[in-house]
Amino acid sequence: MTWDETYELARKMTRTDGGVAYKGLMFAWEHIVGWNQLSALYFDPATNKAQVATNDNVKRVYENAARFWKIPGNEPPDNKYNLGKMRDWFLKDQTMAMYLDADGLINLTSASTLKNWDLAKFPVFPDKPGVGPSPNPTLAFITKLSKNRDAAFLSV
Repeated sequence: MTWDETYELARKMTRTDGGVAYKGLMFAWEHIVGWNQLSALYFDPATNKAQVATNDNVKRVYENAARFWKIPGNEPPDNKYNLGKMRDWFLKDQTMAMYLDADGLINLTSASTLKNWDLAKFPVFPDKPGVGPSPNPTLAFITKLSKNRDAAFLSV
């Protein structure tokens, strides 16, 4: 599914039905923009200057993400980083049709409360089929200065 197809589906699913407002698609901004599928650099490594206004791929990534939050009724929570609120809309309130998750916020255990749901691949740009977001590894380190390295390792 392309981003354009996802957008059209989100637009259709964003509506009020029986007095309940439904959102078509929500996501964490950093999942879409920060780990962008175009590998667009937000700064020029040679000059260390921002490229947000000058790099076409950076603009494309931003504009793609922003258009979803411009759909009337599909606005994000007041705090755009309130992933807990988005998760509640999806899992608890069940007033969100689709949620893009790239860090495991929604897992199979938490989704077990849902009825008639499924998983799908991450949307793609038409000219980049099969290319998903960058990985987001979580790393932990134990320094050689630690006096309790074994206990620290077990607690991770």
